[in-house]
Amino acid sequence: MNRRARSTEAPVRVPYQAHVRAGPGGKGAPSEAAQDRAPRHGAASKGSAGASSSSSVPYSYERHTSELSRAIIEYLAPMLPTEDEYRIKEGIRRELMRIASKVHPKATLLAFGSMANGFALKNSDMDLCCLVPRDGGEDRAALPSPSELVEQLSELIRQDTDFHVLPLPKARIPIIKISHSATPEIPYDISCDIGFNNQLALENTRLLLSYAMLDPPRLRALVLFIKVWTKRRKLNSPYTGTLSSYGYALLVLFFLIHVKKPAVLPNLQRIPAGRELSQHDIMLEGHSIYFYDDMEALRRIWHSDNTDSVGELLLDFFRYFSRDFNYTKDAIAMRTEGGLVTKESRRWTHDLLCIEDPFQAGYNVARTVTKDGLYTIRGEFMRASRLLANRTIRVPQLLHELCMEREDGLTRAPDFPQRHHDHHRFRGRVFDDMSRAFVPHGISYPPATPLVPPPFVPAMPIPSWAPFPTPLGTPPTWIPGAQRRDDDDDKSGSIIRGTHLPHEHRAWSSGSREQDADDEDDGVFGMSPT
Repeated sequence: MNRRARSTEAPVRVPYQAHVRAGPGGKGAPSEAAQDRAPRHGAASKGSAGASSSSSVPYSYERHTSELSRAIIEYLAPMLPTEDEYRIKEGIRRELMRIASKVHPKATLLAFGSMANGFALKNSDMDLCCLVPRDGGEDRAALPSPSELVEQLSELIRQDTDFHVLPLPKARIPIIKISHSATPEIPYDISCDIGFNNQLALENTRLLLSYAMLDPPRLRALVLFIKVWTKRRKLNSPYTGTLSSYGYALLVLFFLIHVKKPAVLPNLQRIPAGRELSQHDIMLEGHSIYFYDDMEALRRIWHSDNTDSVGELLLDFFRYFSRDFNYTKDAIAMRTEGGLVTKESRRWTHDLLCIEDPFQAGYNVARTVTKDGLYTIRGEFMRASRLLANRTIRVPQLLHELCMEREDGLTRAPDFPQRHHDHHRFRGRVFDDMSRAFVPHGISYPPATPLVPPPFVPAMPIPSWAPFPTPLGTPPTWIPGAQRRDDDDDKSGSIIRGTHLPHEHRAWSSGSREQDADDEDDGVFGMSPT
């Protein structure tokens, strides 16, 4: 007689589909997905805080993932930037662009990274790219070098504002760091990096923004939650041997495009353009920058059959990267047909974690991950997978434990004589199918999605209206210490040292490459994107 049948508790009948396939239990054994869905009665959680946080009878899989989805949305909502923060930072960008025009009359200052691609958290740093165009008849040698631009623009910013300015003209990637502490007029700490002519970063931000516009509720929720989780678990610092926030965003995109069946998102870099494009249109600095970016047309022709909720996708994400992904042999190449290539094919056999940049073929975004860093990351993936699969603990308590701040450093990896990555690999499987119980919804105000068509953008610009409506007019923005321009005849009340700056709610431009200011990843360009 089955021991479970003799339980003193009345079994709770929960309908679920037990898919059967050959597995570790022999031919006809239930799959891991079916076993995970099956209710386990009388399985109280270890170390539970009592009836308020746990139950002897686990939730059904459908209820668990539905509540997990809602809890994730509620958890993220207070961490997102407000419309006021976007408005103030946009005003600062416009004022800095006015100053940059003194260096070159056609200079533009465009935003990239998390504040431009939809994956920003409250008080995220600003990443700006100053584009100094070269006129048709202008000799390249006549333009100032990046180091000279850093020195010239830094001096002008010092003269016109009260920002703290730190020029780094001799850095591998010359940049300007500016900062300003919160004041009553600007209730946010401002931290901003300004680089020069980093067009690949802008294109990368456009790519991530395009994906965010296709499925903002699920993609934004997943990327933002992973971002918060990695920060609290101290997994997002390339300087200490882990992965940047941008790298984790690429992991999520790879998972939704290539791992989930049916796919949650299309591969924008594989969709034909529908029109003839020249090499000049699709190549930038020797790299292919093509992706399908006509969002209006794509919404008509693309519809995902995958209805998994945020909670289900998060469960699968942690399970896949803790058990299924082959860290020893495989490299993620999002632009390819299947999303995976061998490390050997990219000559990355000495890199422990390999994620190819979407545009720069041959560049490993995860090149900074060390042996101890990878061991810690995988250990945290496994911990998260175990925690979220526990249906006897209430979901708020699960999220609290999952995102509990970790104080110690990296876990030291054991020294295996050979193939140490496979030595402790679990051969688990991803869930076969998912519940349809929860319909995802938006989580907060989106970032401004401006229409900024740089001259090097090959395809149609992204519509400025998607995916949520944004106000046409906004209150004035305060700029610290900006000086009044004598030639300013603007009638809308534009004031600059001590008054308000005119600006419409238009925008953070497009593009991103490999760094988010809050990533601490210097990247190949010295800047980051999510």
